[in-house]
Amino acid sequence: MNRSEILKAILNNKSDISDTSSRVYVATLASLAKNFGWTDVKNFSLKPKDVITYVTTLSPSRQKAMFSALMAVVSNKKVLDMYKKQMVDVTRVCREEDEKQEKSEKQEENWES
Repeated sequence: MNRSEILKAILNNKSDISDTSSRVYVATLASLAKNFGWTDVKNFSLKPKDVITYVTTLSPSRQKAMFSALMAVVSNKKVLDMYKKQMVDVTRVCREEDEKQEKSEKQEENWES
């Protein structure tokens, strides 16, 4: 998928987005599209159930980043609401994990005492 196509779709929905955020969203969405083998940015709106099924297999922090990027590119209200609901749910999970203040498995493996 062409990154400029993704950027154009994001800017159509969020004209006030910062350059840094738009670059992060473009990279995130390009990675997601590559995973599905998609070449059309419209697939994020046309196939939300496939996207949600895949994204929910990722870590909560990665899910949060993906749903944030998806909400920037999608203009269909029904699909946007689906992604928002997922975002709210995963944000709650992330907050709960942060409050535990426990190391993740990856942090535990990489921890230097």
